[in-house]
Amino acid sequence: MRSPEFKAACKLAFDRVVDLSSENDDSFWGFGLPGFKPIMATIRQAAKAIRYQCWQLDGGIDNDNLQECRVAFRKSVTVVG
Repeated sequence: MRSPEFKAACKLAFDRVVDLSSENDDSFWGFGLPGFKPIMATIRQAAKAIRYQCWQLDGGIDNDNLQECRVAFRKSVTVVG
């Protein structure tokens, strides 16, 4: 995933009005583990995974988790559609 695509996914992920509940993000499970196989996903699927990983209960963003997503997605996610 390139930087502009990651930024677009973040924009969707952190917009509280955007409903991502229908997006299937199962293919992202374990993305931070060694040996994770590269996947193909949409921006909306990536946004849902980012939201799940980084959203805190107080409504803030966990920047450490966001950085982990950025690094892992750069290596293992190809955006389609």
